[in-house]
Amino acid sequence: MIIGTAGHIDHGKTELIKALTHIDTDRLKEEKERKMSIELGFAWFDLPKAGRVGIIDVPGHIKFLKNMLAGVGGVDVTLLVVAADEGIMPQTREHFKIMRLLGVKKMIVVITKKDLVDEETVELAKEDIKELLASYQAIKLLSEQEERSPDNVPIVVVSSKTREGLDILVKELDEVCSSLAKDRQDACSTDISRLLVDRVFEMKGFGTIVTGTLVSGKISQGDELFIYPEGIKAKVRFIQIHYERRKEALSGERVALNLTGIKKEKIKRGYVISKEGYLKATKRATIIFHILPSVKVLKNRTRVRFYIGSAEILGRISLLGAKEKKGGEKAFAQLLLETAGTFFVGDRFVLRNYSPLQLIGGGKILDISPEKLKKLDIPKLDAIEKEGISAAVLMKLEDNPQKEGALLSEIGLSLELLRKTINKLKEEGKVIIFGDYITDIKTFGTIKESILSTLSDFYKKYPLRTYILRSELRQKFPMGEEIFDEIIPKIEELKCEKEKVSLKVYKPVLQEKETAKKNALEQEFLKSEFKPPEPESSEAFRALIEDGIIVRIGKDIFLHKEVLEKGKEKIAELIKNKGDATISEIKNVLDTSRKYMIPLMEYLDSIGFTKRAGDKRVLGG
Repeated sequence: MIIGTAGHIDHGKTELIKALTHIDTDRLKEEKERKMSIELGFAWFDLPKAGRVGIIDVPGHIKFLKNMLAGVGGVDVTLLVVAADEGIMPQTREHFKIMRLLGVKKMIVVITKKDLVDEETVELAKEDIKELLASYQAIKLLSEQEERSPDNVPIVVVSSKTREGLDILVKELDEVCSSLAKDRQDACSTDISRLLVDRVFEMKGFGTIVTGTLVSGKISQGDELFIYPEGIKAKVRFIQIHYERRKEALSGERVALNLTGIKKEKIKRGYVISKEGYLKATKRATIIFHILPSVKVLKNRTRVRFYIGSAEILGRISLLGAKEKKGGEKAFAQLLLETAGTFFVGDRFVLRNYSPLQLIGGGKILDISPEKLKKLDIPKLDAIEKEGISAAVLMKLEDNPQKEGALLSEIGLSLELLRKTINKLKEEGKVIIFGDYITDIKTFGTIKESILSTLSDFYKKYPLRTYILRSELRQKFPMGEEIFDEIIPKIEELKCEKEKVSLKVYKPVLQEKETAKKNALEQEFLKSEFKPPEPESSEAFRALIEDGIIVRIGKDIFLHKEVLEKGKEKIAELIKNKGDATISEIKNVLDTSRKYMIPLMEYLDSIGFTKRAGDKRVLGG
């Protein structure tokens, strides 16, 4: 479990952490000299029931808000720290907004410096805090968190100096962290590990060290990992958690990894470490976000700073269906990034203006590899907002059958969650699975109707034919060969026999002229016996082949099926009487020429009716 601090500068966040953990999170010389946190600080301690928890201490000065945002991406519980002697201050409000926009699951407000004030001042601070909590209850965009009114958010009064109230705070933290344990177990069980990198350095004798919060999955010593968005491989030499060597790191832990095969210059704060193939780098994302009431107007194409995980990325907001939006409104948009980022559908983010550095709002990722969207796509995005992952999967499958692996990286899901979602959609009759592919039922229906319609048109044009070759039918559709071959057997109205595709219910209805031509051609093949006529391109000829009346025995050589059976009887009788037979002897029995004799015998050999014995033939089998 990860606990994060929030609050105004000099309100006692670092002193509070030191009182709880006996760890000073200000590690830099400049921080100690100025008595002000500049960078993220890290500590840990053990709770009675919840066990060991990590703590991220963030700087409170507005100048270092970028550093604060880099540390809160994986936070489960927020300690909003307010000094009793100063009360609510500008960064108190801003940090609170950020935590609210990020959907941090639980919050505890801690009033510090009780030793400096009287009880009346403490009560005034409590009233101000309740007003703050109430004023931003509207910021609940897509929040799965438990909504808590200002009256039931815990407010604990402490003094880090005298240690008064710390035991109450520990008890509150223990209850909150224990209640989140099930969520953390689910995150550990996912098959996608994600480490949000917030620090990179080099250690003499070891090489590259990265630290960060493991927000899901697990990482083991010896794992081959992938650095996103750069696409660089590295291997875990060792793992350290709270200065202890471990063989495995689990979700919700602050982790230090010693990586081999990569220089520290190749990794930056904001990168994500995972397994190869699970994630993807993207420069475009579809988002839904809440614009803070303090923003007068947000115009289309505004340049912004996008904070997600531990990353800050510059980009522009492309509003969907609007030229501008007012403060307090909800907006759908596409985020056009200047450099690639790595994130999942459902991940939360915060937006600030490029300049001046004003907090704009925050929201949730709806799509990580989108096409350019139009106003007409808003209902689909509304569905994702309301229904979550199921709607995101359906949007990806629309007009685009996909394999499981492609969906994993397109949406950003664990394999377990993806399969659970697809099975649920299948039970609801919303998706269909064919071979290795999945598509929504509407797309399947469109493809099916198109194939059936194409076959109907084919029969109208060629009424004597009973089937179309699979390769010929495939050419009429733009989908990939593999998708086509997988989907054809799923269409109940079709009959598939190797390369032949036909409608089960279709029977050729011959016109009098067509019937006469077909009958005449059949008689010609019967009469000519083993000196058959040349093949022709007529529909009557093709109909005889499809009906199995004439049989191909070689290139451009066909025999009537009755003639072929008659020939097989004569050959069998000859070989039984003599024990074997030469080509010449068989040719004389059939009264044919060498032109037809050689292909005929090769055909009979291929079907196992005869077989070679030197320069003679014997019966096969």
